[in-house]
Amino acid sequence: MPALLLCAGCAVADFVIFPPRVNATKNTFRPPYYHRNIQNEFMGLIKGVYEAKKDGFAPGGASLHLCMTPHGPDTKTYEASIREEAEAPTEIQGTLAFMFETHMTPRTTPQAISSACIDRNYYQCWMGLRKHFPGPAQAAATANGDATAKAGAPAAESDGVKAALRPYAAIHASAAQPTLN
Repeated sequence: MPALLLCAGCAVADFVIFPPRVNATKNTFRPPYYHRNIQNEFMGLIKGVYEAKKDGFAPGGASLHLCMTPHGPDTKTYEASIREEAEAPTEIQGTLAFMFETHMTPRTTPQAISSACIDRNYYQCWMGLRKHFPGPAQAAATANGDATAKAGAPAAESDGVKAALRPYAAIHASAAQPTLN
């Protein structure tokens, strides 16, 4: 349900719901994929379990990813999903999520920023992601017999990576946390 702007690919607002549904794609990665948006994305979970973050995105929770901020499934969900057989259709029931995207930059209030509901460690859900596919240099080295070029090395968890991700902490509320009034 978009309200379009004059610039290509941009909207004043897009609103999407993720109701119960059947995921019938075969031989694919079924959770939402890693991506960046040209727009700002606010996502919330009303009830159930969100398929990209099965542990830690509780009903009443929301996330805000600003323009071009990379995001996607947490490490645990990703690792479990790449090992699942994706042959038969899967019913996704008992869940309801929504997403609001806008080209406009959302502003957060001082009360929201200082709230106890913000998960300031949100970025850590991607720590520990492993590389499962060789890049071009690794593939060439492996083809040439270099045994040290291996996929599966853990992603760097340097202070630089943590510092780069920290500004993207999400507003994350759950029933166990106080709510914003």
